[in-house]
Amino acid sequence: MKIVLIHSPINTEKTLGKIKKLNPSIPPTGLACLAGYLREKGVDVAVMDAYKDNLTADETVEKFFQEGADIAGLSVSTPGAPIAHEIARKIKRRNPKIITIFGGVHPTLMPKETTSDEAVDFVVRGEGELVLTELLQTIKQNGDFKQVRGISYGKGSEYHQNQNKEIIKNLDTLPLPAWDLFDLKNYTPPPHWDLGVPFVSIPILRGCPHRCTFCCLPLGKTPRTLSVNRATEYINHAVNKLGVKAIMFNPLFPGGKFGKEFCQKIIEARLNKKFSWLAEIRVDYVDEGLLNLMKEAGCKRVAFGIESGVQSILDGIKKGITLEQVRMAVELTKKAGIEIIAYFILGLPGETKDLSEQTIRFAKELNPDYVKFNLAVPYPGTEMYDQALKDGLIQSMDWERFTSFSSMTAYEPIYTPKGMVPAELMKLQKTALKEFYMRPSYILKRILKLRSKRELMNVLRAGLSLIKGLRN
Repeated sequence: MKIVLIHSPINTEKTLGKIKKLNPSIPPTGLACLAGYLREKGVDVAVMDAYKDNLTADETVEKFFQEGADIAGLSVSTPGAPIAHEIARKIKRRNPKIITIFGGVHPTLMPKETTSDEAVDFVVRGEGELVLTELLQTIKQNGDFKQVRGISYGKGSEYHQNQNKEIIKNLDTLPLPAWDLFDLKNYTPPPHWDLGVPFVSIPILRGCPHRCTFCCLPLGKTPRTLSVNRATEYINHAVNKLGVKAIMFNPLFPGGKFGKEFCQKIIEARLNKKFSWLAEIRVDYVDEGLLNLMKEAGCKRVAFGIESGVQSILDGIKKGITLEQVRMAVELTKKAGIEIIAYFILGLPGETKDLSEQTIRFAKELNPDYVKFNLAVPYPGTEMYDQALKDGLIQSMDWERFTSFSSMTAYEPIYTPKGMVPAELMKLQKTALKEFYMRPSYILKRILKLRSKRELMNVLRAGLSLIKGLRN
């Protein structure tokens, strides 16, 4: 029995439009972790990154059948849900005996809707390693699916949603991600993540203790981290065995005691001489001591989720930070010599045009090295989604339109807060990007920081895409 794990493609015309060339292209960590676990358990597993290759449904199906597999396991995001279902239907039409299994954030949060499609046999909810392994064993042994925790299956009155599987408490028990199954040299990250290639992401932490209203928690509310020693083993393997030059630690770098011990371990092992890294981290997780250690350990860039330049909006989305904390974190990070990526969201609940403009001014005041202005999207499973649905503010349930870059597409945002109109919000996103990135001082700074021809070409591609996107 063989399974192909598929990183599902998306409709880039709907989700990214004119900036589709900025599509992040890094090896899918979730699939790499899942493949590594299955392989350790003796499962014949292959991987396919249809997202990176921007494959059509037909191309994905054709490539799947070339593998000669019995099972298709699709990792599905919300914007990728429609094309994932199309792939499953085309697989079933060609060979009804193929078993289709959906996993990832969207099926985890919308399992009943997902399995209502006749072409979808099972949904694996949450962390996939233990659940998918048990499901595959049950399929092989023709066992009782009601005993498999963490899966959903069946249609209509025959729908079953089994109890949740317990979380994996000790992440150190998991094998190394199967990055060797991916052609790492064939990935080019976007400029704000680009510190060299090959490039991988290491999931030091699973689960999140915070309750931001715009974020879902598919891996649970209980944060769990790799031990410092195990995290170092991940890095050693990536750098010394696979030739990785850059690593991203996301979705959240723990900071605190762990962060300092981790950095000290990297320095002691002299790994800081072999790779560069960046980390997504909260502004209330950093202090001067940690940032200085991160710099010495090889950290070149950090990403802060700032979201808004208006305190009342931050409070409304339960971000749990203050603007003063933001300013202090940015100041200390610059002082440590680490570059900054700042993430903002326009059109959050309660926001007006004036408040959006206040956020844009705040971003320019902070003057990070890179900035991303997303439009607010009420993704399923979030408090924001439930409230927007209740208020009748979701304009469409076309999942492909659940994108934070509507202004770059031919479609209006699926969500606009009360007191604003879609056209106004789309114009604000373009204005924000233009006012930040088109400053002569910013352009000169970025040119002076270029380190290689490859990086130059990557920045030029991104710049041309952005200019194209900003045109009316």
